Amino acid sequence: MKLLTAILATTTMLALPAGATTLRITVTNNQNAAANGNDAGFALTPVYGAFHNGSFDTVTLGEEVSAGVETLAELGSPAAVRAEREAALPGSTAAVIANGRPIFGGESASAEVDITDIANQRYFSFLSMIIPSNDLFVANDNALAYDLFNDDGSFVGPQTINITGLQVFDAGTEENNADVSGGAAFIAGSNAPGGVDTDGVASAGFAALEEFLGTTTVAGFNIDPELAPPSFFADASNAGLFNIATITIEEVVAPVPLPAGGALLLSGLAFGGFAARRKARSTSKRA
Repeated sequence: MKLLTAILATTTMLALPAGATTLRITVTNNQNAAANGNDAGFALTPVYGAFHNGSFDTVTLGEEVSAGVETLAELGSPAAVRAEREAALPGSTAAVIANGRPIFGGESASAEVDITDIANQRYFSFLSMIIPSNDLFVANDNALAYDLFNDDGSFVGPQTINITGLQVFDAGTEENNADVSGGAAFIAGSNAPGGVDTDGVASAGFAALEEFLGTTTVAGFNIDPELAPPSFFADASNAGLFNIATITIEEVVAPVPLPAGGALLLSGLAFGGFAARRKARSTSKRA
């Protein structure tokens, strides 16, 4: 039994690299789903989830957003944000959830990311454009809000992030205009890059959602004009009541394959145990 315990302990130490794990990120759009082409709630572009050292500041109220965040807020693409993150924080990593298509009301999408350097990948941040809109997006404005690991490197446990109207921001880079000529993304007939540019700063974006109620999307459904009671969006105190999405983060537990060195050591220890038992039996017979 002691020999078996030693073998298992040695194998575990060889197989588990320090500070390495895999996380699964799941995004669920809690807005109303379109049924048979009927009205629905807002959709989300592929969600960009970054894992960093706590200094990946995506948005600050009253300040201009970066060029990468501007592109994401206006067109939904995270490519420029990714380039900014990689340049500033080369030890960080990221995942795109629902890559290539929006997450519509009632839908969920997941992605897995390997965490290999906890010191540089300890905190989580998210970004996604709300569609249809001109430059509205959801994000966390506190880079330290979601700490996923304990000081000893262990995962803190499953996390649930509720995204409400409080996490909706206006990038301040384009006028909000639901008309077909207004340049909003995801509106049928609209030219998304054709919006009117502004030189503003990031602000709370909850109230601006009302502009896009009743619009027809390129997917064929309308944004429900009765998504909320009259004047709901005009009252900032309602922002926390407007349920947009949920993000869950959990650790993926999977069998760890035995590395070549561990296999050789295991064989050696096992053979040594067998030889020791055989020698003991032989000695017993001679006695």
